[in-house]
Amino acid sequence: MLSFDFTYKWKPLRFNTYKSFTWQNEALMNRAKTGAKDIVQTYGGYSYIEYQTAKRWFIGLRYDYSEFPDTEKQREHAGTFLLRFQPTEFQILALQYQYTDRNYDQNFSQIALRAIFGIGKHAAHAY
Repeated sequence: MLSFDFTYKWKPLRFNTYKSFTWQNEALMNRAKTGAKDIVQTYGGYSYIEYQTAKRWFIGLRYDYSEFPDTEKQREHAGTFLLRFQPTEFQILALQYQYTDRNYDQNFSQIALRAIFGIGKHAAHAY
């Protein structure tokens, strides 16, 4: 297996609590022996961009592509749109829409609403 990961983050020197940009990428290549002489080589990966539009608001786009490790014939790719609101550093509310295109089954769309709450000890404070 071979993989590649690249992340780029940008924050301006001024007003850096109101603007930021992140670009994450990952690519994978898998080579597997499925039989006595059969070797299957498959690929996968994603690319994600996120832009901070205001102090607590973020928008993002993601593209995923994957082939399955046991067959070269099945693949799927998906496009995702994400809207995130972060009231504090310990809370995230996100609305996400994803469309997945498959060549082996029906395509589908999904909408997800996520609420993430971090609780517990914070490293910056002694408790």
